Amino acid sequence: MARTLAAGAVVAAAALPAGAAPVDDYMAARDKAVEKGNKTDDPRWDEINTIGDEGSAAFRACFAREAQPFLAAAVKRAEALLATARGN
Repeated sequence: MARTLAAGAVVAAAALPAGAAPVDDYMAARDKAVEKGNKTDDPRWDEINTIGDEGSAAFRACFAREAQPFLAAAVKRAEALLATARGN
């Protein structure tokens, strides 16, 4: 869904879902425990990598869906303003 914003508009960050902080606390505690054990064959490393991969994929999908259409429109507007400023 493309969104049109007024010049100078501020876009608020999306709120994290309720309960996100405990997940972060769990992940931080798990990461610390894994690092303390310092075992490269610890199965929790797979969990850490999977969570990171899933988070990266979710971010990229969200960016493609939400930001790219907005950025494309912003680039077109900037190019039009530059052309006007240059007298083209």
